[in-house]
Amino acid sequence: MTALLPSRTRFLAVTGVAVLAVAAVGTPAQAATYTYDLAAEAEAIVATDLDGDRDNDIVVGSRSGRIQTWRNNGTGRVTLVQSANPFGDASLTDLAGADLNGDGHGDVVVGLAGIPGTVSVLLGRGDGTLDPPVDYDACYTVTGVTVGDINGDRHPDVAATTNCFTATPFYNDGTGVLTYGGQYGNGYVAVRIVVSDLDRDGDADIAYTNWSGNVTVLRNSGGGSFAPYTWHRGGDGPWDIVALDFDRDGDNDLAVTNTFGNNVSLLRNDGNAAFDPPLVVQTGDYPRGIAAADLDGDGDQDLATANQDTDDVSILRNDNDTFVHVRRLPAGDQPHDLILANLDAGDRPDLAVVASGSAKLTIRTNPGTS
Repeated sequence: MTALLPSRTRFLAVTGVAVLAVAAVGTPAQAATYTYDLAAEAEAIVATDLDGDRDNDIVVGSRSGRIQTWRNNGTGRVTLVQSANPFGDASLTDLAGADLNGDGHGDVVVGLAGIPGTVSVLLGRGDGTLDPPVDYDACYTVTGVTVGDINGDRHPDVAATTNCFTATPFYNDGTGVLTYGGQYGNGYVAVRIVVSDLDRDGDADIAYTNWSGNVTVLRNSGGGSFAPYTWHRGGDGPWDIVALDFDRDGDNDLAVTNTFGNNVSLLRNDGNAAFDPPLVVQTGDYPRGIAAADLDGDGDQDLATANQDTDDVSILRNDNDTFVHVRRLPAGDQPHDLILANLDAGDRPDLAVVASGSAKLTIRTNPGTS
């Protein structure tokens, strides 16, 4: 079992107003685009309510380890609140967000590369800023992090993938303090991870992508113990993964970006965490991040992907279980990650994407209608 490491003493600095360039898009009228300069190359983005005002705020993590928190005014426009690197020379790989300690505002989980790899928890202070990190060892180089109630105690836990080819759960005691939960599964070069009930037994299962071409699925046997893993075909260079019921049969299916295939693989769930051979939908080139939401209001879960080599976001509309690539939205130079979340208090999800090459954060309201 890995022991809790002491809290680091490097505090994140609070900065002034963000430097931003804002441009509204007027067709249709309800869509707008806001673009912000980031301090460094962006690797990951997450939405969480940092200040408890019921608006989703944004946290951006750069490869260098810099964390930037952006407070949302409820319209989709954000202001930089905090920007610093509390991790020294460690390389940031992924972010996740949830209220880990039950105080009503969001906290942030960070994945870091290294030997050992590190899962780091930064608790929110309620004003858009974050406490110094508390670190937990996780084998070798954490490649992905996510949150979900894995052991059924109604507290959001953390799950991480590592370059030990495994997934590691960390169990939350309800105050944001984590306990190492072991290593599970196998798959060459594990990348991103998702927690979702895949077999309809009420327990949250784990699925993660492997660069070698498959998806590892871990069924939760109850209380956070796992049955032997299974492999399912992913695609050519699987990267990010999301769980969604795209065929509306009550089972959570999986969608995976394939960086070398320039597509998304859709894995239909039979209801028992077994998956049909993937259906493939083309995207832009080298898709990395993926997110799911009902973008057009028809009750079906749609998809969006961040396409690194074509500098855009693909919007994939779910049309009776068949996905149609309906548009590409400019997203800066080398977009790496994206989220779909309600940022403007409207009735449709909005899009936020981070681009590494241009160091830009782009927010687009109502991307399903523009």
